[in-house]
Amino acid sequence: MLVFIDESGDPGMDLAGGSSEFFVVTAVAFSEEAHAVACCKRIEALRIEAGLPASVELHFAKSSDKVRRCILRGVSPCNFFYRSVVIDKRKLDRAIVPHGRQSFHQYVVGLTLELWRQYLSGAAVDIDKGGGESFSKSLCKYISQNFKGRDGKPLLKRVRTRNSQNSNLLQLADMVCGAVMRSYKSTGPGADDYRQLIRARELEVIVRP
Repeated sequence: MLVFIDESGDPGMDLAGGSSEFFVVTAVAFSEEAHAVACCKRIEALRIEAGLPASVELHFAKSSDKVRRCILRGVSPCNFFYRSVVIDKRKLDRAIVPHGRQSFHQYVVGLTLELWRQYLSGAAVDIDKGGGESFSKSLCKYISQNFKGRDGKPLLKRVRTRNSQNSNLLQLADMVCGAVMRSYKSTGPGADDYRQLIRARELEVIVRP
């Protein structure tokens, strides 16, 4: 299995100071490498269909409505599935969640991967790189330590952080995660429209608390 993880919002807790009310982490998974390769090629073609340069990096937050709909509608037939964890920070009991942006970020990524645990033996996991080298190394260490088999050996074949600019499939995770985030943070008409475009790919979205 190949898994690609990205986030939307931020792990900060200072809501009055501008931190996002929601923090969403999404894991997009492919059961076979061939499916991942086919989806990657599809994304390359969709850039052209959307009128974008071949080298442009896809970001949900920075894309127009036209681009979002073109990409999400276009990847919906591809053979992947996703699960997301949505944290409503307004309702969190601060006493039972890890303190600090880095620890909280690791915690939510771990919750998201936990939804896939039974399928993760021998899996390769790519996580969008952010926060610098120290942050990335700590995250990979956290995942490796918390995902082990009954024999105590690492469950995953590989876990690494990557620059999303170099990965169509991390960009896919960004687009999917953005669609999920929009369905929660926006309350107006059409808030769920983007998510509906990829509903066939959705296995589970967990809201905490």
